[in-house]
Amino acid sequence: MYTVMFLPDDITLTVNDDETILDAGLRERLDLPYNCQMASCGTCKSLLVEGRVTYGDTELYAIDNEEIKDGYVLLCAAKPLSDCVIQLYPDIA
Repeated sequence: MYTVMFLPDDITLTVNDDETILDAGLRERLDLPYNCQMASCGTCKSLLVEGRVTYGDTELYAIDNEEIKDGYVLLCAAKPLSDCVIQLYPDIA
């Protein structure tokens, strides 16, 4: 179980080992950006400021290796491997 803090509002969320960051957010009724929930639209793309995530075997259609290298994550597919800090809506931050 890991803690994820969302910027800019400093909202903290506990994510279980078996769930994605988005699933945990929806469980807690947080207002997170999402649409397809299948890593194909990019609506949930956010910036990982601190921490590590994994995608397991999920095929990622809405993010490329360069974006991953730059710190972007898809909330609908990412599972934390550590406590994380994530910037929501990074394009307008």
